[in-house]
Amino acid sequence: MAWALVGAAMAPFLVSATGIGYEQHAYVWTGFGVWTQLWASLTLPLAWGLSWRAIRSGHRFFPAIALTSLTIALHFETGYLALAPLLIWPLVAGVPVAKGARRAGLLLGGSLLASAAAALSWLLESWSSRSRRSNCCRASVNSLRAASS
Repeated sequence: MAWALVGAAMAPFLVSATGIGYEQHAYVWTGFGVWTQLWASLTLPLAWGLSWRAIRSGHRFFPAIALTSLTIALHFETGYLALAPLLIWPLVAGVPVAKGARRAGLLLGGSLLASAAAALSWLLESWSSRSRRSNCCRASVNSLRAASS
């Protein structure tokens, strides 16, 4: 118990070299401004709690799916943290493993389906910006070649 209190008291003072972890420096103007990570870090504990409750009781899947998919949509790396316990909790939830695995599968599928719009828009935007960048560079090279000849 005492070590947990010491760890909780020291946690706000832990920092990384890059300043992009779950630390205070990452969310102020001198950091990288990872605001989506900040919001996802607020929804993550709620997603974990509601997912645990849904696996354990078999009720209220919609709030668990909603918070888990919101966490995924806000920040994909934090979304992995929201999904990871769904692999372990059926084993320790105190329900038969098959029943817990079905419930976790429902949560996993529903969360991925609900957050698919965010993932798809991110993929389309990254492909679009990549093609725009390559077209831009190609045009610049062609104009330089024309100017030098």
